[in-house]
Amino acid sequence: SRYVISVGAANDRNSTHENETIAEFSSRGPTLDRIRKPDLITPGVDIMSLSNKNLSSYTTLSGTSMSAPMISGAAALLLNENPNYNHFDIKKKLLNACSRIQASSYEQGAGVLDISRIFS
Repeated sequence: SRYVISVGAANDRNSTHENETIAEFSSRGPTLDRIRKPDLITPGVDIMSLSNKNLSSYTTLSGTSMSAPMISGAAALLLNENPNYNHFDIKKKLLNACSRIQASSYEQGAGVLDISRIFS
């Protein structure tokens, strides 16, 4: 759907955008109706997270489930900046704040989100 913000996963290799690649497990587009998806990507490999096995420990996880919360957080920051933004405003601002990496647009969409570009 054009109304959904779809997120792919990047492997940032703990370095700069220039060295990022698309995670092997990340979904690729286009959709059956030729819409470019994902819309954008964020890191999704070896992301530090809480462990639900023990309330006092952490673990590293990989997946687009680790990428999506970064987009949700960015959208929340945008809505905090302007509560009148609609979903089209949010999506446009997110896509305009991306940097391209060495991959096709059907793998990365607009590129890797650079949240600092949203508020600069």
